[in-house]
Amino acid sequence: LTEKLGVAVSAEVSGVQTSTVVETPTTTAKPGDATSSATSWKVTSFEAEVVLANVLEFAQEKYVEAVADVMEVDASTVEVEEVSYEVKVGYSLDAAVTEAQAKTAIALAAGVAESQVTI
Repeated sequence: LTEKLGVAVSAEVSGVQTSTVVETPTTTAKPGDATSSATSWKVTSFEAEVVLANVLEFAQEKYVEAVADVMEVDASTVEVEEVSYEVKVGYSLDAAVTEAQAKTAIALAAGVAESQVTI
C-alpha cells in the first residue's frame, strides 16, 4: 500500500480467543445400594477472550493451569480446542486519497473483496 497510496500502516494483535472444554468426573450412588457408585463425566464448554499487551506472551499451558485451578480440577481434564487471534490494522492516508481508492488498495493488498473492507 505504501507504494500505491503513500500509506503508513500499523497493526496490532490485541486479543486471543480460546474455545475450551473441561471434563469433570461426577460420582453418584446407585439408588438402594449404598456400597456402589457410578462415575460419569460432566463437560463444561466455554469461549474466553484474553487481552494481552503482547500476544507472544500467551502461554497455553499456563492458561490450562489457571482454568484447572479456578474450576478445581486436574489440568489433564482441560482441553483447549481452538486458539485464534484478533488483529487490528490501522492506516494513515494522505488527504488526497479518496475513500474508494483506499478501499480498493486495502482490499487488493489484503487479498479480500472490497465489501470486506470497512473504512
